Amino acid sequence: MCPDGADLRVDDLSASASTVPPSTPLTLSTTIRNQGNADAPATLVHYYVSSDATIDAGDTELASSSVGSIAGGASEPVTGSVTAPATPGSYWLGACVDSFAGEVSTANNCSAGVQLAVGAVPDLVVPSFTTNTPSLPSDANARLTVSADVSDTGTGAAPATTLKIYRSNDEVIAGTGDEFIDSVAIPALAAGETTHVTRTVIPGNFPGPYWFGDDRSSICRYVNLGDLDAEARFQWAGKPTTLTLKWTPEDCHDGYATTSPVDAKPANAFGIYGVLGNAMEWVADCWHEDYSTGPLGQAARLTSGDCGYRAMRGQGWVAIAGSARASFRRKMLATDRRFTFGIRVVRELGRP
Repeated sequence: MCPDGADLRVDDLSASASTVPPSTPLTLSTTIRNQGNADAPATLVHYYVSSDATIDAGDTELASSSVGSIAGGASEPVTGSVTAPATPGSYWLGACVDSFAGEVSTANNCSAGVQLAVGAVPDLVVPSFTTNTPSLPSDANARLTVSADVSDTGTGAAPATTLKIYRSNDEVIAGTGDEFIDSVAIPALAAGETTHVTRTVIPGNFPGPYWFGDDRSSICRYVNLGDLDAEARFQWAGKPTTLTLKWTPEDCHDGYATTSPVDAKPANAFGIYGVLGNAMEWVADCWHEDYSTGPLGQAARLTSGDCGYRAMRGQGWVAIAGSARASFRRKMLATDRRFTFGIRVVRELGRP
């Protein structure tokens, strides 16, 4: 039930970026909602920067924007332009709407803070990507040598990462349907530094033509893994917990802070969903270091090997991109239980 009278609140505050160099222009977007049953008069929305997640009028004001009269039960989207602080550090941005005479409550006139990191920011690009030949023979084992330059064109150092090589049916790399071929480790780069890498790959014996290239940010389109959404899972009310992350999240959003529906991401070429990421999957086999003694019929190895351990496959929602691949295996105690573990239910084809 709506309270009697007008009652404005600030909802859904977001910033156009969460990590920026000093003095960078930003856009703040929010929704001013009248949760009362009477019209609210036109007023102002003020944008603040704070040293903590609790926003109030005592914080430093950056800008303001106007909002018109809002009918009872209605809402109004509002945007404002601000500038990030000139001093590097960790900040919170927030918005407060002015109160007015007769407002039901003024306790909800300010938003929660959204965190902003100000400092040197890396920006990795691939300015050059070439192959040693424009064509290959019709041979399943034909090899192709690719060469690439990776540059940090930003203002800050970039951590070590991975260059992923894709095969595409057109020159737009990382579009839907591009196929991952291989990857190359990229070392940490200082601002302005460039590294050159080469890799010999086996692209497969499929009629072409194809384009080859890299897109390091596209993984969130295909896999629910350790991204910025998962990182936010370890924060409460905008304040970091005492839990220390042991991984660096991928710089993209897959839309899920933890697990997702199995079909949330595109199926692979066999029509199977969720093979990589989301939840690590137990397998029935006892642990073996490799597949050299594995049965040709792909049956599970239930009696040989170290049966106190099992293999986990597919990785989960906290995985880094380098391990979210079909060949990755992890040795786990058979009695181990974690919130990233799961199983896959299978019905064999041709059976009821």
